[in-house]
Amino acid sequence: MNFSAYQTAFTCLGLLIQQIIFFLGTMALAFLVFMPILHGSNLLLLQSLASLWPFWLTLALAIALQIMAAHWVFLKTHRGWPELTNRCALYAATFLLFPINVLVGIMVAIWRVVLSAFYNAVHLGQMDLSLLPPRAATLDPGYRTYCNFLKIEVNQSHPAMIAFCTLLLRTQKPQPHPAPQDGLRLRVEEEGMQLLQTNDPVAKGTGPRARRGRARWGLTYTLLHNPALQTFRKRALSGARANGTQP
Repeated sequence: MNFSAYQTAFTCLGLLIQQIIFFLGTMALAFLVFMPILHGSNLLLLQSLASLWPFWLTLALAIALQIMAAHWVFLKTHRGWPELTNRCALYAATFLLFPINVLVGIMVAIWRVVLSAFYNAVHLGQMDLSLLPPRAATLDPGYRTYCNFLKIEVNQSHPAMIAFCTLLLRTQKPQPHPAPQDGLRLRVEEEGMQLLQTNDPVAKGTGPRARRGRARWGLTYTLLHNPALQTFRKRALSGARANGTQP
């Protein structure tokens, strides 16, 4: 019941948050980057970034050296598969570059938080996408509501349910006079239903063949009244025709 309300609320709130984020980002770029460059004053952000160029250069060189060493020094292709080589040098480089990698990890962690927040803010209006990791996806109320809605849709759209609703609707409409062939079909169906509903143990039978026959009669009756189900049980229809029933 609350799927449509949740969808409306999430969509409106998601659009509002997106507009706020885009507005703040545009204002920050305009007043901290573009306007100071055009007027040549209040270059605080650019000056602070320029004063930290040794830090950024060190991080960039450390990352580039590690990538090149991993490809050409510590990895060797053997029979089409990469294998580790020079393990002693690898352990020594890992120990020496540990402080720099900690700084790189801090920057990556900050970028991860910013990227996750931006991604979740952009996709807040989508209920089919969980904003939490797969292990904790069920804790997201919007995603859980969407999954339950899909379950209800699947249950209500089942072919047997559609056939049942079709039969209910047909009972509300006047039935036309059956043709001779339709009359023969109705007599065959009535005979099968009487065989299904009889209480006589002799007529019903007690062996597996009798139970199989009753099941086939019930299947034939259902398929004849519900043509939409015939595509799902082609083998059953062929068996019904072999027994003398013409759908």
